[in-house]
Amino acid sequence: MTAPLHILLIDDNRDDRALVAWALEREFPRVRISPILGPDDLDRALGGAFDVAVTDYRLGWSNGLEVLRGIRALSAEVPVVMFSGAAGEENVAQAFREGLDEYIEKQPGYHKLLPPAIRGCVERQHARSELAAAERRYRTLFDNVPVGLYRSTPTGQIIEANPALARMLGYENPAELKSIRAVDLYVEPEDRQRWQNQIALIGVVQGFETRLKHRNGNEVFVRASAKAVTDVDGNVLHYEGAVIDTSERRRVESLQQATLESTADGILIVDASGKISSTNQRFVELWRIPEEVLCQEDDEAALAFVLDQLEDPDGFLQKVRALYGDPRAESFDVLRFKDGRIFERYSRPQLIGGKPVGRIWSFRDVTARHRLEEQLRQATKLEAVGRLAGGVAHDFNNLLTAILGYSELLGTEFDDEGDPRAAQLAEIRKAALRGRALTRQLLAFSRKQVLRPQVLDLNESLRGIQEMFARVIGEDIRLEVELAERLDAVQVDPGQLEQVVLNLVVNARDAMPRGGTLRIVTDNVTLDEAYAELHVGIRPGRYVRLSVADTGSGIDDEARGKIFEPFFTTKEPGKGTGLGLSTVYGIVSQSGGHIDFESTHGHGSTFRIYLPRIDA
Repeated sequence: MTAPLHILLIDDNRDDRALVAWALEREFPRVRISPILGPDDLDRALGGAFDVAVTDYRLGWSNGLEVLRGIRALSAEVPVVMFSGAAGEENVAQAFREGLDEYIEKQPGYHKLLPPAIRGCVERQHARSELAAAERRYRTLFDNVPVGLYRSTPTGQIIEANPALARMLGYENPAELKSIRAVDLYVEPEDRQRWQNQIALIGVVQGFETRLKHRNGNEVFVRASAKAVTDVDGNVLHYEGAVIDTSERRRVESLQQATLESTADGILIVDASGKISSTNQRFVELWRIPEEVLCQEDDEAALAFVLDQLEDPDGFLQKVRALYGDPRAESFDVLRFKDGRIFERYSRPQLIGGKPVGRIWSFRDVTARHRLEEQLRQATKLEAVGRLAGGVAHDFNNLLTAILGYSELLGTEFDDEGDPRAAQLAEIRKAALRGRALTRQLLAFSRKQVLRPQVLDLNESLRGIQEMFARVIGEDIRLEVELAERLDAVQVDPGQLEQVVLNLVVNARDAMPRGGTLRIVTDNVTLDEAYAELHVGIRPGRYVRLSVADTGSGIDDEARGKIFEPFFTTKEPGKGTGLGLSTVYGIVSQSGGHIDFESTHGHGSTFRIYLPRIDA
């Protein structure tokens, strides 16, 4: 022991003091001994600081037990060592009960026993002081840490709880919690059994999410960690645990998720390593990810499902890798799907304190917008072509009128029916009449022909020409006609309507050279704002719909954008003028209607005509 040591030596026997002092100074090089010869010396000494008191039991002015009581009245920590040869067992036992640290029987050589006894007392006192300081530090931490701390028995009795846990659950102080069974604090009591089972397996539970009951009846979301304290045989003595209130965090997360769910875009959030940390429901819907893939919580499985839908999966991955190579970069591109859908993809880094910690991807389905833009481009192009075709048809029709007029006049000069010039003139007239028919079709496409609309029942009109359908399509094609009951009336030119239907029937027939099924259907429909937004030139409202469907060759992607253009045809040269569908388009448009179609190459086509219904 090298630290300075101040010892009170209480003994009124000069020889004994000298002997003891000699032994102490020999053992402790830095010792300071204060001899106490009487009550005044003791009173002065007790008013100061000292490390150990060594006292004889028998004193001329008192005894060792009274000295002990005086010291203990001031301090319970200072070691007190007593030596005597005549104290008596009862007095010694009483001294120990009142806080004596060590007793040495006064017999030959007793002075040699005092130094080790004092050393032991001082070391034990230092150990007690350190333990007390550690306990104070622990208690300060236990009482002031903002995390709920507790100890509880396996049966659920709360042994100890700190103020933070009491406040978390709405109680005035920890003592109130001790009167409640731990299991009764759980919203779902089986949760406590679940973490007890986990502790039984691995001795500890971490990050256990559960809900506790607040005193006011509300639920408190918490994350709990706990460990088991066991005896030497492994039996659980009690649990020690910490509880963190995650209610506010969950509220913030709920607000964030609600924000994500409120957007029309699909949102994917990944961490710095690319692992998925969050998505919204729109993302799942856009990518059509099935529940079984979601349940796997396997990023690789989800990515494989996504890539399988894309036209260019390699390009998709290349962009992703490039962005992870440059964590601060932003990106925008367009994704095209095998099924025709089109997404816009935007990505930007997620920053915290200016440092990239992840990446946010947003996906927007722009298929409808692209379709609408394409429809608008097509409508604009058809409008321009229509104006051109109308002007050409008008001028050409004037020329044909002159040709036909002069042909009539010239024909009067050939009286002889055998005159070969008469036959040649007849061919001229036929060619001119065919030209006039073409100009009528061009005028129909350009919506410049004169219409004579009438209020009519579309079903009756179709019944009137149904026999003609059978003659037009031939025996190899099966005709199915489904006419709606109580079909609303429409206002159209009957002749032009017949022309529209026959053109569609002929087109369907030509698409089924090996036979098939032609289906004609009528019904009443109501087109809403959503439909109108996706189709150029149509207004929301009630319509009569005529559908003409075939099981023929269908229309390929290249032909889709040109299908209503004049003189465009997919037929072999000499087998079509390319004016059939353009005429249909013009007549329907001039009648205030709308036409669209759907077709898959090799699987047939369906044309739908929408005519505004009117009150008959």
